[in-house]
Amino acid sequence: MGAQSEVVRQPEVLDLAHIPPATAGLLGVGVMVMSRNQRKALCVFLGIFLLCVVWRVVFVIDRGALGQRMHCRSQLGAVGAAITMYVVDHDGAFPIDIASFASHYANNPKIYVCPGSKTELGTMTNVDKWMDYIYLYWPEGKATPEHYPLMYDRRLANHGGCGINILLVGAGGNPKREPDMCFWDKNAQWLKKFAEEHPDLKVPLPEDM
Repeated sequence: MGAQSEVVRQPEVLDLAHIPPATAGLLGVGVMVMSRNQRKALCVFLGIFLLCVVWRVVFVIDRGALGQRMHCRSQLGAVGAAITMYVVDHDGAFPIDIASFASHYANNPKIYVCPGSKTELGTMTNVDKWMDYIYLYWPEGKATPEHYPLMYDRRLANHGGCGINILLVGAGGNPKREPDMCFWDKNAQWLKKFAEEHPDLKVPLPEDM
């Protein structure tokens, strides 16, 4: 019985002309001895890795913007709770401005600066001039429309131009105590519609609309 000849399979050599130079430099000489299936698997792995990196960057950016939005909303909620106490103490009347009640009810200047802005803190005596929010005073003796925007972001730029947070009071002028006391108004469309429906209130829109 004759000796069987053995077939020696030569390693497949990768032609660097068919891959990007950056990839060839990254993978080095080791790529040259990879099989076709190994190269395919490597390409798939690199593609998935790059997608993961991109997704991670987008996720971090989006989470940062959402975190600022929620922080801003919680600040408005804190001011709303302070206004509620003021209203109770003053027989249903709203403070004429923020400075008139802040020193006794909400005197932390940081809650008047939106976390999405770069506004510098000022004094509480002129807080209405430098704070990042618009306070829409409702005169004593009048019942507010349902869902009255008592306080909201002064600028769309506070949240990348995407919208504003609004602090609402309910029908009859009573501050809403439900979880939706503050809500997100995308592109300030709700506020714009409210201003159009109530021209007598002269509702100021965000400065950069």
